[in-house]
Amino acid sequence: MPLDQVLATKPGDVFDIDLIQSSPISIGQEHLFNGHVAEQNGELVLIINTSKDT
Repeated sequence: MPLDQVLATKPGDVFDIDLIQSSPISIGQEHLFNGHVAEQNGELVLIINTSKDT
């Protein structure tokens, strides 16, 4: 998802995601980190791996 779409999100927006899959997060060609969505205390959260290699 491009940054302008991320910045345009608002409460109640829905994203079609796979909870098991780890996804790369990048800006342009620069890979920043991997992350995945999980459930925590009844809410969806983004778990971010701090290493670019994992």
